Amino acid sequence: AFTDEVPRRYVNSVVDLVAHMHAHIDRTLALSEYLFEHHAAAFGFDSADRNLVKDLIHLHDQSKVNSSKLFQQKFYRPQPDSRTIPERLFEVYGRQDLLSQRNAVVRDLNAIDQRVAQVYFERKGLLGADGEPNAKARSLLRFEKIVDLVDRGMDPVAREEFGRPLLRASAYLPDATDRKLAAKLEDYY
Repeated sequence: AFTDEVPRRYVNSVVDLVAHMHAHIDRTLALSEYLFEHHAAAFGFDSADRNLVKDLIHLHDQSKVNSSKLFQQKFYRPQPDSRTIPERLFEVYGRQDLLSQRNAVVRDLNAIDQRVAQVYFERKGLLGADGEPNAKARSLLRFEKIVDLVDRGMDPVAREEFGRPLLRASAYLPDATDRKLAAKLEDYY
């Protein structure tokens, strides 16, 4: 039996899920423009960093929208089966009764998205000698996290996706400055 706790209104297929994720990426781009325009200095960014921010946000959540064979060959690690991340994610979409399976998919997609960011940072010379993201790359990741979590907390589809209402980012980000920036974005939203 299908046991969604929240009735589905928005996402009823893998195609719907991918469309929702594309819309999420578009909204994070809009939020990132606002955040950069008004608060770039809070991240140590100057005008020369605008394209770095925009490029990273364009790469945001690629694991959820890019099912091309080339992407899979480059970023996927061996999966339990041949399904793509969007297919696996749709299977657990909104299902509170499948939390362990959902957590496994999220672990896999986060690993893919980390590899995508690592390749980007390497290409842009933003890795330290130890191969880890340097200070600029860490600021980019912090910026991306804030715009991502603001959109997730404000998006009505997220309640359906996670099977429960989500807190606003300004209510739980660990850093006080980040909570204030999130609140400003939530007001802008």
